[in-house]
Amino acid sequence: MDYQPQNNNQGIQSLVELGANGHYPLFPPEWFASLSLTSNFAISKSDKEKTHKIINRMCQHRSLDRKRTILYSLTEKEREIFLKVFFSMVEDKLMSKKPELH
Repeated sequence: MDYQPQNNNQGIQSLVELGANGHYPLFPPEWFASLSLTSNFAISKSDKEKTHKIINRMCQHRSLDRKRTILYSLTEKEREIFLKVFFSMVEDKLMSKKPELH
């Protein structure tokens, strides 16, 4: 899934930039333990729409605490989908910075 943040979503873009540098301030480490990031994970259209809505909700807030609150309110499945999409965005950012990695 290639969800590209819009220009007005500076908060998400800055979090993606932090993620590209290996820093994930929104996510507690235990969320990564249960996450399986395989190269062929598929996300349905309804999951894409849900993730888009979550990102839009997060963009309405400036503080990390409020963004975390949104993530903590998600079900485990929604959180996993969000993490996969977020890591996909980070991967796209890394690939655009270093085209030799393709």
